[in-house]
Amino acid sequence: MAAILECSLPTEEFALEETLTTHPEAQIEVERVVADDPEQIIPYVWVHVDDFDTFEVTLEGDPTVEDVTLFSETEEERSYQMT
Repeated sequence: MAAILECSLPTEEFALEETLTTHPEAQIEVERVVADDPEQIIPYVWVHVDDFDTFEVTLEGDPTVEDVTLFSETEEERSYQMT
């Protein structure tokens, strides 16, 4: 059985608060979340933003992001895996 959940969270309650505050135009869609161990989850997200280079600098400096890897990209979106 599959379940689909669509919800909205206030920015200050989401792990990427600093990145989203700096880039309010960014659209981030969680593709899937992998539970690597009970203490850590690894989300895969699709991002649509006007300036990916600036977004990635902000993302790498975000204190809630331990590691980020570009997973896939198209002309309009990029997929990242984050810890």
